[in-house]
Amino acid sequence: MTEASNSEGVIAPTDGDDDSARKEALRKAGAEYFDKVLSKASAGKDPFIDPPKSRRKPADIEAVDPDIETVGKVLEGIRLYVIGALFLTCASVSLVLVQASLQPLHTPGIQAFLHLLPTVCGLWMLVEVGPLTKETALGVAPTAGLGALKVLCLFGALLYSDVRLVLAWITWAPPALKAGQRLLQGAKLEVQQNGLLGVGGVGLLGCILGLWPTLLGVLSLLGWSAVEAAELAWEYWKVHSEPGVLYLGERATGLVRSMADEEAKVGATTMEFYRNSLPAVPLLLVGFLFGEGVELVQHELSVPAVMTMLCSVAAWATAAVTGVLLADSLSVPARSALKALACIGTLIASVVVGGLGSVGGLVAAAFVVVSGVGLQMGDLVDIVGVTRAALPRPASISSGSEPHRNRGIKAYAAVISAPFPAVEEEIVDARHLLNLIDITAPYLRLSSLKVQGSTAWAVIERESMNVLEINAPMMHAEICRHAANVAEFACAAVNPVKKRHFYLAMKTEFNAATPVGVAPGMQHGSDCWSGSTVEIEAVVKRFDRGLATVSIQIFRRGSPSMASPIRRQLFANMKVNNMVVPEDTFRAQMRHTASAGILSAALQKTQALALPSPYLNPVCLSDIAAPSTDVRTAKLHFTDVHMTAGHFPDVPALPASTVGANVVHLASLGLRDDMSGPVQLRVVRHAMKYRSLPVLGETLGFTITRVACKDGVTHFKGRVVEEASQRDIMLFELHIAPEA
Repeated sequence: MTEASNSEGVIAPTDGDDDSARKEALRKAGAEYFDKVLSKASAGKDPFIDPPKSRRKPADIEAVDPDIETVGKVLEGIRLYVIGALFLTCASVSLVLVQASLQPLHTPGIQAFLHLLPTVCGLWMLVEVGPLTKETALGVAPTAGLGALKVLCLFGALLYSDVRLVLAWITWAPPALKAGQRLLQGAKLEVQQNGLLGVGGVGLLGCILGLWPTLLGVLSLLGWSAVEAAELAWEYWKVHSEPGVLYLGERATGLVRSMADEEAKVGATTMEFYRNSLPAVPLLLVGFLFGEGVELVQHELSVPAVMTMLCSVAAWATAAVTGVLLADSLSVPARSALKALACIGTLIASVVVGGLGSVGGLVAAAFVVVSGVGLQMGDLVDIVGVTRAALPRPASISSGSEPHRNRGIKAYAAVISAPFPAVEEEIVDARHLLNLIDITAPYLRLSSLKVQGSTAWAVIERESMNVLEINAPMMHAEICRHAANVAEFACAAVNPVKKRHFYLAMKTEFNAATPVGVAPGMQHGSDCWSGSTVEIEAVVKRFDRGLATVSIQIFRRGSPSMASPIRRQLFANMKVNNMVVPEDTFRAQMRHTASAGILSAALQKTQALALPSPYLNPVCLSDIAAPSTDVRTAKLHFTDVHMTAGHFPDVPALPASTVGANVVHLASLGLRDDMSGPVQLRVVRHAMKYRSLPVLGETLGFTITRVACKDGVTHFKGRVVEEASQRDIMLFELHIAPEA
């Protein structure tokens, strides 16, 4: 009894303490809950409804188990390697499995449909595809149609030919066709390319003799090559419209240009989806049209045949989907290396599955594959770290402490975010300094343009037909401007993103070489002798994250003489840093400067223009007047877009070089009170603010005032406005002197 009482006496206080602690905890929890409710209510939110899961903040989500989080981090770290291994494995066995699945069931059309169907499903999960409009269908139709023919010819070739012969053919034919295209354009192939083409051609001939194909197999391979050539022609025609205008007329070329514009709006991943989805049903219909349905009904497939077909479909779809995933993660050289390894893996897989077969054919196929891979990799060996991202993140631009680095980043951020009517001054100064023409004559153009790999060559020739300008010297600014154009062509050649871009010069360096056989007094631009030819060689040294660095050498070529015994002399070295801006981004900024009607009508008239090109009969001043002794005025009527080209290809707008050239022309008239004619001059110093972009149909008003003249240098100030709206186009200040 006593022990029980003592026990109860000991336990009772303990229960009371627990109750007090529990009550205190509940009181605190309730206070915290009501504080939370009151805070939500004061913010205007319903305190008794939890936010949807998709809108919950990270703090609202329960913490993940540390072990699961660790596993997730490990998987994320090896994700790229896993995808790369999947791509390499599936791409290596894909052709072999396709041929094995075609042997029991000769239905290339139906099986092409079955292979494309899961590929479309996989890509559907990767991309967000909107409704297929008429314009989008028109843009993707050529690529999708050619892709359908290519798949059908490939399956036909695998049905009627040995897989090694097919592999050798599709590996060697594309670089051979590209080499032929370069030869037709007047380019010269390197010794290594000639050697690889020769080895590949001999190996392909040996492969044909060793693995003798049937007639249908040869026709399928020839059809595949014809489609590949058509794809090359389509890519060339989208960029260079001159042959289309010459042979098909402006209407057909305009249609092609509109189709190319629509295709450029579609991303690479979306285009891959359309390339696989649109041809699927037509291929199925083609199969049934050629009687493949009867073949399907009459044959009973065994379990191994069905398993082989399923493995083939899975490998084909996995290779396509992982290839799209790798496109956003790997550089172009890395992807090309993976494809090269896949070709070698296909050769090994064919031996494992089908045995050695014809040893001579196998050896010949190996030679062809190696040479084809070497040709495909040849254009990429000079590019390091190229990514698919065309636009850089400003903070990710390569490190460096040069004074221009921050300025370039600010300029890049401004040109992407700000519309062109409010372009910042430092963009204009950095970019258009190169494009200013500081002489009234002569106007020059590029000719004999050749592009190979990462190098572009061109020759500068006089374009003006004015008798007074034919023998005038070439000036520094004109030569530099055209050198920058050649650099743009070189950048376009190495750009891995297959869509049109603008290459805007952000920074330039110019170092004149000491001319051989020229008097020391020839300076200020007159040291490019009249009657000579100027050659330009531009090499892309870096192309990464939306920035390109191009090294340029400028040579003077003339007839040998006693004063200048060397035919080819180095005139100057240049270095240009280009900012790479996609065409759609540039056009989006362009729309701030023109109404949709003017821009649309102007674009219809400019379908025949090609990539960046030098001047074509530049727009010139009219209505020149002298209201007073020190003031000159003029007008410029921009009514024909075919009269000018330059830094804004296929866009009905005047580049800064055109406006700047006419400003200097008006200043040269201001040096003479009677305006009897222009004066050959040189620009000592200039400052220009290019406020907005003049577009087709506008009339510009020029006003220039002579402020002072000291030591033979005349100081001018002025502005260029759009006549109707009085919108500022350019504000400028010039210090010029007559040429001695």
